[in-house]
Amino acid sequence: MFIDSSVFVVILLDEDNAEDVLTRLPHGREATTSGLVMLETAIRLSSKLGLM
Repeated sequence: MFIDSSVFVVILLDEDNAEDVLTRLPHGREATTSGLVMLETAIRLSSKLGLM
């Protein structure tokens, strides 16, 4: 399963559906992401937190 930035944002901001998202993530090494996703996550978080 590929994890995109929306998943990270929901979890890190503890949004309403964060628990549901966490339960749907695979356990072990089945999940993957990319550096570009991490960059997009940082940009989206800084925007939502008013840091930009």
